[in-house]
Amino acid sequence: MATYAQLKTRVQQMAIEADPTEAGLFINDVYKDLVVQTQTNPVSTVVNLTAGQTSVPLTSNDSISLMYVLYQAAGDTLNQILEPVTFEEILDLNSTQPTGFLRKYAIIGAGANTALQLYPAAQTTGDTITTWTASPPTALSLDADTPTAIPSQWHYLISVGAAARLIQAVGEDESLATAFEQKYDAGVTKLKRSEEH
Repeated sequence: MATYAQLKTRVQQMAIEADPTEAGLFINDVYKDLVVQTQTNPVSTVVNLTAGQTSVPLTSNDSISLMYVLYQAAGDTLNQILEPVTFEEILDLNSTQPTGFLRKYAIIGAGANTALQLYPAAQTTGDTITTWTASPPTALSLDADTPTAIPSQWHYLISVGAAARLIQAVGEDESLATAFEQKYDAGVTKLKRSEEH
């Protein structure tokens, strides 16, 4: 398990860069991107619906990192994964005044006005929607902090990705930055596959 101090040292060595503050910024940037991209820190939020409800507010962060949406009818024990569609498709479908269980959703709006638009409307008060999002991790700040939102065997990816970005930022050696970037991308692919099993 790598600590923040160890990650900074590795990045400085790989990037031949002596500034630990700059290395730390890139470490946290890569750590956040890696967690969201590989969905290793999922968070669920349950929303109780009322009969006829067609919209559920989201935070703008949730809309960016939304993994999937589950629907559960009141009194039912089974969940159903809703299908994402475009807002135009939702409008088209809702124009027929449908009934039945929720089947689809679209993300509408932006910023504070972001919402899930549902199709069809909730049948019963007590139906629930559960959103699963890839939550960004808490930034590393103390030397002893560890990136707990990523399994320890994958901590090296944070160093490799941060080194690639740092090298590109200071314009040192583009071929070295590209090599690190390719190693990072290959590692992300392996991490995603390991999380699926």
